[in-house]
Amino acid sequence: MCISTLYRVRKKALIEIHGGHDVSYNHLPMYCEVIHSTNPGSIAHCAWNPPTHGCLEGSFSGYRGLSGIDGAHLIENYAGVLLSAIALDGNNDIFPVAWGIRALEPSGRNDEWCIISDRQKGIENALSNYWPKCDRRICCKHLSKNWKRKFAGPLMLSLFWRVYGAYSPFTFRKAMETLKKVNHMEVEWLADLGEQSAWTIHKFNPVVTTDVNKSNFVESFNATLGIERCKPVLTLLECK
Repeated sequence: MCISTLYRVRKKALIEIHGGHDVSYNHLPMYCEVIHSTNPGSIAHCAWNPPTHGCLEGSFSGYRGLSGIDGAHLIENYAGVLLSAIALDGNNDIFPVAWGIRALEPSGRNDEWCIISDRQKGIENALSNYWPKCDRRICCKHLSKNWKRKFAGPLMLSLFWRVYGAYSPFTFRKAMETLKKVNHMEVEWLADLGEQSAWTIHKFNPVVTTDVNKSNFVESFNATLGIERCKPVLTLLECK
């Protein structure tokens, strides 16, 4: 039996177990209705055409005012992206706030919240248009990767973490002075990031009761998907 035949048998078996992707997507409108009827107060929306925008009003008591947004690319027939907004509770445990699936990464208003992201264009555009007053933070892990491509070497990376992780104006100023002596281009690169409150800890808004500067907690949620990412959409949404 050739490899291609085995793959066809495997695909047929998966359809028998989980159903087909086309059938699963056809059931999405009914799935939203079930969510509304079984979870009063929940928001579930299914649209075949891209919506103009989505906005969730309100805050969540009991959770820290930091939310991470990320996308996990799906596998199999219809591909697409599973977008998730993840918050941290009082124990720094992961709390999924909202999630949804769409073909591409997306192009609210609550001044008490802070959004940390990897500056993907869709996320930045959505925040600028619909949530302009919320605080922003740039994930330092994604930022450090860009930094290493521009300024190679362990010394440059060490200086980056000193500046990014400074907990006081004094340590920040000393780190910037050292950075300027080594290479003034690095200072200009940091200046192009915009407001310091988005990327250096000593400038973070104290109202947001956490100094988290990485989106790892969002990545951890995406990592839990595992093999479910290639399953039909309803199985994927109910996998956890």
